[in-house]
Amino acid sequence: MTNKEIIEKIYKLNMLLRDKNGQMAAVLERSTIPLIEHDRPLASATRGELMGIAGIGGAMADLILRVIKGEHVYDIAKSVPKYKRREKWEIECLKSGASSRI
Repeated sequence: MTNKEIIEKIYKLNMLLRDKNGQMAAVLERSTIPLIEHDRPLASATRGELMGIAGIGGAMADLILRVIKGEHVYDIAKSVPKYKRREKWEIECLKSGASSRI
């Protein structure tokens, strides 16, 4: 698989994650340019090499490695947890120290 094909699949994954987990989609979007500028083949990249690229952390490196291995982007998107926003009252409870029930 060429770098171009990998980047296209990562972009498609980014589009699928926008509604489900906006934070992960934003990180994928920010890391797209450094991946394009990466001069070595991504098909043989390791987790450590991916984490060395600007803007890519452990979770993103794992997602990108799954894309590189050939796993379908729909299956990857299904496995990403949906982002759960906390309500304002939950945040206030956490600040006050009453977090035992949340």
